[in-house]
Amino acid sequence: MSPNEAVSARSDTLVRRVDLRNSYRVADLPLVGRLCRAAYTPRRRVAKRFVGKPAKTMFRLAHRTLGIGGKGTMRAYPVFTYTH
Repeated sequence: MSPNEAVSARSDTLVRRVDLRNSYRVADLPLVGRLCRAAYTPRRRVAKRFVGKPAKTMFRLAHRTLGIGGKGTMRAYPVFTYTH
């Protein structure tokens, strides 16, 4: 059978049970956590200059110099199982 021949999708479908690695999601982050996320998210050059660098400076100031910390909130979700 050549790769260009049409085959029914059902015969090529693989079915497997899927479990999420982490069944928790972040519900709320403190200010220092949001600054950290903004500072270290990969960006393109212009956004890096106008968003990333100021966020990184504010994060370093808040975390290192001022010692601001905080606690976030996580929410547990049931484990998702995919069955076909």
